Amino acid sequence: MRIAFVIQDDSFISNHLLESALILPGVETAGIFSQPVERASRLKPWLAYLRYGDSSHPRWKRRASHRHSIQWIQDINSPEDLKIIMAGEPEIVLLLGFPQIVSPPTLGVLPPVVNYHNSHLPAYRGKYATHRELLVGENSTGFTFHRVDADIDTGPILLQERVNLDREKSALLNEWKKTEAAARALPLLLKAISCGTQGNPQASGDASMGEAQFRTWLEALTDEGPMSQRRVIEVCGGCPLKLWDGQRHHVTALSSTGEPLAVKGLPIKLYRFLHRLGFVG
Repeated sequence: MRIAFVIQDDSFISNHLLESALILPGVETAGIFSQPVERASRLKPWLAYLRYGDSSHPRWKRRASHRHSIQWIQDINSPEDLKIIMAGEPEIVLLLGFPQIVSPPTLGVLPPVVNYHNSHLPAYRGKYATHRELLVGENSTGFTFHRVDADIDTGPILLQERVNLDREKSALLNEWKKTEAAARALPLLLKAISCGTQGNPQASGDASMGEAQFRTWLEALTDEGPMSQRRVIEVCGGCPLKLWDGQRHHVTALSSTGEPLAVKGLPIKLYRFLHRLGFVG
């Protein structure tokens, strides 16, 4: 099966699923594609490990074997980039953490497109599914591989599984657990695709939440008080709290009385000093 893999190169989700797929028997690579990634953002997986990793998670491993094979695309919906993807004559396009929405005209040009989504659809469509699940108090999560249609995360389901949430751990660690389970399920996904499975239509469910909607929701949750702020920090690594200048800053530690102790990992006094100098913002 010739597969075009479309990933986000600085994402541990994309990279782990990709590395797991590339070693499966019967997989022939029709190309690996990603948006160009700023050099600084390549540090994100390592920073995530340093912040949240433990002895049982020596992870957030970076890709190695496929690094030289990536072809950079700016817009999957542009004729130029479509031509690049189609040059490999893929039978399937597999989206693994790719952030762009594939337009209906593009779907009409590409072979069948399958997307990985980090929730048990139809629940928690859109961005930051694992963060939202933890913050609302869910006990279980899941992942879904589905065919892509004209809407966001609404296409027929090819494969999905439930995964228990560990509410004592961060969203990132729960995300890794989910990603590992999805990687183990890839042989079943490819078998379903090769057998011509069209997938099961989704029931009605959550509307898709975008980046701006998530930020607004998170700010409202933060404004509920210190208890909610602590939970947001536990799950997300920081909360968007209004500080001395009336602007929201990424607070990463609170005192026992709810006063901010650190912003972006820096002691509050040092952060304020650097902020006045324009070094942080």
